[in-house]
Amino acid sequence: MSKKTRVEELEKQVAQLKLELAERVDRHDRDGKALIQATKELDRYKEFHDLAKEAINEANSTRIRCSPSLYKILGEVSAERQRQDAKWGEQNHKDGTGGEDARGRAHLAKEACESALRQGRATWAHILIEEVMEAMAETDQEKLITELTQVAAVACAWVEAIRRRTE
Repeated sequence: MSKKTRVEELEKQVAQLKLELAERVDRHDRDGKALIQATKELDRYKEFHDLAKEAINEANSTRIRCSPSLYKILGEVSAERQRQDAKWGEQNHKDGTGGEDARGRAHLAKEACESALRQGRATWAHILIEEVMEAMAETDQEKLITELTQVAAVACAWVEAIRRRTE
């Protein structure tokens, strides 16, 4: 059940409770005691509804939204990272990026990818190599993170494409 559907269901329940409470007031003594009790119950249910709606909104705002196939891939990536950590422990190597040679290789990879795209013969390998070479050429930490994120995104897209062909 979607979160929106759940919120709508809770809102219907609150509306139903309001009706039930109003009926109780009509059936019970008219001196105001029932009205006071009904009002307290309604406030309690409204507070519950508001808390539930807030929790659902918070969950929606923090959840990564992606396709089922990407969700599966990210789960596989997470499992692989856990295997790596179990085997090697925490790794803290130097980046090893940058330099004139790396910038030259990045430029050549970009040209090769663009040429392949123009000629209609581009492959996932062209695209991934271009992204890897761009990362290898970067020395600025924030830009390197951006490039490595692009590498990961292309790798995920490639896996999705393979699965579409084979499933």
